[in-house]
Amino acid sequence: MRHSLVSVTAVLAVACALVLTGCDGGWVPTLPGVPTGGAPSISTTAPTTAPTTATSTAPTGGASSTTSTAVPPPASSPLPSPSQTGAGRSGCLPGITLPAGVDARACGPVPSSGTKTPPASIQGAHSFLSPSQNIGCDMYPNGDIRLEVMEHSWTRPSPMKCTSVEPGACGNRRAGGLVISGGAVKMHVFTDTPAWANVRPYVSKYGDLFAYGGNACLVEQTGVTCWNGKTGHGFKTSKSILLYW
Repeated sequence: MRHSLVSVTAVLAVACALVLTGCDGGWVPTLPGVPTGGAPSISTTAPTTAPTTATSTAPTGGASSTTSTAVPPPASSPLPSPSQTGAGRSGCLPGITLPAGVDARACGPVPSSGTKTPPASIQGAHSFLSPSQNIGCDMYPNGDIRLEVMEHSWTRPSPMKCTSVEPGACGNRRAGGLVISGGAVKMHVFTDTPAWANVRPYVSKYGDLFAYGGNACLVEQTGVTCWNGKTGHGFKTSKSILLYW
């Protein structure tokens, strides 16, 4: 019995010595699922796009809840339309080029809005005077225009055609008559009295846009512009200028 107690005591002493050796770093126990080199590593991957979070607060006594809302992509700005950028203005009819300083509408069809018809005068004409009353104009239903500038400093350009019922009258290059006939622009030396001179015609205002007989006339401070809506040919004139196309 005494021998057994001695044996048990010796075994316990050896076991204690082994435990103490392990505590000093000489032995490390192996646990299931844990690498022998140390504690397991934890890897985290951040999301590529962090969602925007919005927190809603629950009533008193409750926990707050968090919901994630995806951030929409920024909306692209629309491209300006041609009308915003100044592009896309009314184009001229084929073969027509406007001189500088002429309203862009004066080479195309007669505008469909914003126009008025001059009052009827005589001989079938509808007539008006410029605000300065230096220019008189007759518009006819057959598509003709007869306009005269009473006082002017310009002379008829050499290439410009001239018509007159009086032989040799076109030699007077200082004549101030202009016509649109058959859709074409010509100088005209009047030998008769125009319709507007036989009555008291309407005195126009700056900004008036007249339309009659397939032609249009625009009254501006810089002059009177008339053109044919089918051919796009026309002219602009005043006391100091004569342009035609």
